[in-house]
Amino acid sequence: SSRVSFDTASLMSERVDAEISKRYDIDMREIGIGGYGKVFLAKDRMFKDRQVAIKKVTKIDEERDSAFKKEVLIMKKLDHPNICRLFETYEQGRVMYFVIEFCEGGDLFDRYSNHGKLPETTVAPIIKQTATWDSDDAMDSDDSDLKELYGHNGVLLTAGIIAADVIGAGILAMPAAMANLGLYAGTAALIALLLANVHVSMVMWRVRMNCPTCVGATTYTALVQGAFAKAPAWQQEIMIHLTSFSQKSFLFGMMVLYLLSAGKGFGMIFHHVHVCLPNWMIYAAFLLFPFAASARHLGSWQSLVWINVVSLMGTVLIPLCFYALNGTEKIRVPGSHVEAVSELSPRQILSSLSTFFFGMTSQFMLLEIIAEMKDPMELPKAYAGYFAPFQLVMFSLAGIAGYWYMGNKVGGMMNENLPFGPSLQAAAGCMLVHMLISYLIKGVVVCKSIHRAVDKRYAHGSDTRPRSWMAS
Repeated sequence: SSRVSFDTASLMSERVDAEISKRYDIDMREIGIGGYGKVFLAKDRMFKDRQVAIKKVTKIDEERDSAFKKEVLIMKKLDHPNICRLFETYEQGRVMYFVIEFCEGGDLFDRYSNHGKLPETTVAPIIKQTATWDSDDAMDSDDSDLKELYGHNGVLLTAGIIAADVIGAGILAMPAAMANLGLYAGTAALIALLLANVHVSMVMWRVRMNCPTCVGATTYTALVQGAFAKAPAWQQEIMIHLTSFSQKSFLFGMMVLYLLSAGKGFGMIFHHVHVCLPNWMIYAAFLLFPFAASARHLGSWQSLVWINVVSLMGTVLIPLCFYALNGTEKIRVPGSHVEAVSELSPRQILSSLSTFFFGMTSQFMLLEIIAEMKDPMELPKAYAGYFAPFQLVMFSLAGIAGYWYMGNKVGGMMNENLPFGPSLQAAAGCMLVHMLISYLIKGVVVCKSIHRAVDKRYAHGSDTRPRSWMAS
């Protein structure tokens, strides 16, 4: 006889404008809290002694409403003994209730906080249960919504993406920043600020991985939302909007700067052609378009990530090699020299620190980068283990060596101090490639945000429907 299969998700009720209290007796004491709402224990009036967990969330805008509906869709499709089942949902105006299977025993994080480290005999069965995951049985492997739950990028690729995000045009201004402080003071500031940047990034990662209301956050705004989960609603909304505005403003500003630098790179390569800078910027945008039109993830074009690393090195090393071959006598401006500590003024200090900060800011995209990792627990290895040493070497070469060769009267970017010729064109070509790839990496995050706001149903990176690609 043949077996007949059916979709159990179709049996789950989605009740609109129905009174949940008629079916469930809700205990208003919280048993959990998350970035989007609170969880309460309830008794089912229809089935004696049956307890359920009810998550209450508020739909404050269309984007949040769409996110909740996506959550319902995903939970309906998940069917696994180690995942709490969704029984039904209720909608009452702006409030939505998720009726979920109740698991007794409390929260694992609270257990750890209250009792400290758990013995291996307790942890081993838990790990065994959570590791028992058969994706074919638990979900439809072809479902694009569920595929979004998984990252794709390994440790090395993630380190390369961070390099493309963080190390931009600012590295070429390192000699001038170093000259404002002097060799010793500038080196100390460079190392201190780099360590501070790594520390801040690791703090954000720890919050994302360990804070109960932030676990699984995939965007910068989602992390802030989770961090302010217990704050009054008005405070939470202010912080969410402020974070979203600051992130998008910063990323958009960086993209404009990168496109401007790419246009300058084109102009340096073809310095004998009389074309204005805006036109060179348009040519750079056309060169980038095929890649931008097909990049749905930060690691969509893995080859470009590694090309970016090579071009970044070329951007710094080509000018330094030219300086080394010609010597300080031919490179330095008359009267220029190296100082251990400059005669510091507020203007010099602010100018130098702003350049350092500009070249080390990684926090605005860190959560989006973590969200695309195969194993987010490996972020410290990617960031502190691979990227930070590479950043220190490249910034030190650009800042210390560049300052040593050009002295305290250095101005502008490193490649701007090269004479017209092959060295300038080669360095400019590397800068052009580096700027365009850095633009692409930030553009993926910005476009994803816009896509989710405009047409969230087609915004998933794994969605292959034509409209999704057109919208991106």
